[in-house]
Amino acid sequence: MRRATQKDAASIDGFLADHIETSMFPLFNLRRHGLDGAHPRAISVWIDPQTGGTLAVTNEGMILPQLPGFTEWPRLKPLLTGRPLIGCVGETDQVRALLAACGLQDRPMNTDSDEPLMHLRLCDLAEQGGEGRLVPLAAAPREIIAAWRAAYHREVLGTSADQAEAAARRDVEGYIAADTHRALMLNETPVAMTGFNAICGDVVQIGGVFTPPDLRQRGHAGRALRLHLSEAHRAGKTRAILFAASEAAAGLYKCVGFEIIGSYSMCLFRDLERVG
Repeated sequence: MRRATQKDAASIDGFLADHIETSMFPLFNLRRHGLDGAHPRAISVWIDPQTGGTLAVTNEGMILPQLPGFTEWPRLKPLLTGRPLIGCVGETDQVRALLAACGLQDRPMNTDSDEPLMHLRLCDLAEQGGEGRLVPLAAAPREIIAAWRAAYHREVLGTSADQAEAAARRDVEGYIAADTHRALMLNETPVAMTGFNAICGDVVQIGGVFTPPDLRQRGHAGRALRLHLSEAHRAGKTRAILFAASEAAAGLYKCVGFEIIGSYSMCLFRDLERVG
C-alpha cells in the first residue's frame, strides 16, 4: 500500500465511482472536502498498487475501505496505528476482515450491524400514493425535527442520551444549510423526515429516514421517500442507494422499488479507539 498524493485524486475518484454502490461516503468526502484537507471529513488515502483499491480514513477517524478482492488485511494495521478512530463503514466482508486484522472487532460499539445494501433506478420508482406534501427541512418546526433526529441517534446510531440532542442539532443545521433533507407535512404537522446523506453525480444515497413511533405504519415514510426521490429524478438524478437499518425498513424500501444488491456494515465505536 502506498500513500496517495494530490496527483492520485483523479484516479481515486474514478475507482470509487466504478464501485459507487459501496463508495458513496469516501467519494462524497473526496469531492466535497478533498484529499488530505483540513475538514474533519476530508480523507487520507492509501492505494493498493495491484488493484487500485483504496483505504480511506477521515480526519475525524472513520475508516472507509474499498478494497475488493484484497486478502492481505494485516498489512493495513500499521497504517492505522496511532490514529484515533471512531468507526468503520463499508462492504460487509471488507469491514469485518479489516476490523479483525486490526484487533478492533471486539471493542465496545454504539452500532455494530450488517445491513441490506439496496439500490433503485429512479425511472423504476413505484407510483406515489398517500397524503401529505413535502417541504424543505427549513420549512418544518425546528424543535420537532431536532427531537426526531435525537431519537434517530438513540434508536439507530446508538448515540448516548447525553450526546444525542447536541448531535441532532448539529445535524439539522447542516441539513438545512445543504438543503439535503425534507419533511412530509400533513396539513401543518410534520409526520416524517427523509434525506440524502451523500450525493455523487447522478446518484443519491438515502439516510435519516424517520417517522416518530406514534405515526408509524401509516405510509408516511414511504410517501416522503417517494416524493423526495421524484424531486431528485426531476433534477437529473438516476439512481438511489441505501442500507436498511432493520427488516421493517427493508420492507418499506422494497415497496418503493428498491432491490437488495449486497451487504453493508456500520460499526461505530462507543469511544475513540486506537489500533493496539
